[in-house]
Amino acid sequence: VLSSLSLKFFHSSQWLLQSPITLSYSLLFLDKSTSIISKPVISLQPPWTTVFQGDIVTLTCNGIRHYAPQKTKWEHRYSSNKIETQRNTFKVRESGEYSCQIGGSPPSNAVHLVFSSDPLILQAPLSVSEGDQVVLRCQTRAKGSLYTIYKDGQCLKHLERSSAFTIDRARLEDNGDYYCTGYTEGLYLTSNTVKLQVQ
Repeated sequence: VLSSLSLKFFHSSQWLLQSPITLSYSLLFLDKSTSIISKPVISLQPPWTTVFQGDIVTLTCNGIRHYAPQKTKWEHRYSSNKIETQRNTFKVRESGEYSCQIGGSPPSNAVHLVFSSDPLILQAPLSVSEGDQVVLRCQTRAKGSLYTIYKDGQCLKHLERSSAFTIDRARLEDNGDYYCTGYTEGLYLTSNTVKLQVQ
């Protein structure tokens, strides 16, 4: 496996022989092929980035195919805690940014989770690609609530029979700031704001 590369620069039609410049780098491979290991990707179950305090979210570090199973390293950036698990899943109960590594892989992109104490929350998926079906959920622990969903301050829909707002096929035009309001038990509530970014 190539571990270093010596480069000589040509100048004025002559080789500079004095001191070759050495560039050292490490390469990670899946097998004997030349495929470089990519970053793992974290998925969530349930799939929401905002949940209520007391809930549990299971993180899965989706690693590299055809790579021998190894221990998974997790980092919780708010507390600087680093944890190692035998499997690629990790149950969490605290807000913060989480990332993972499998074996010698690079760290994954961080995932930001919020465990909210608010009485009303708007739940959204971790990531959205063009063409995806997207569900936004307005949630409260109370029953019999009436919800309204907003985008960029404009009312989109009154949710009369459901707490969910569905975008059948996401488009770039759906990018924006979403929140919901709810009327329950004599109280008018406003949720957190979710920034939807269609990739």
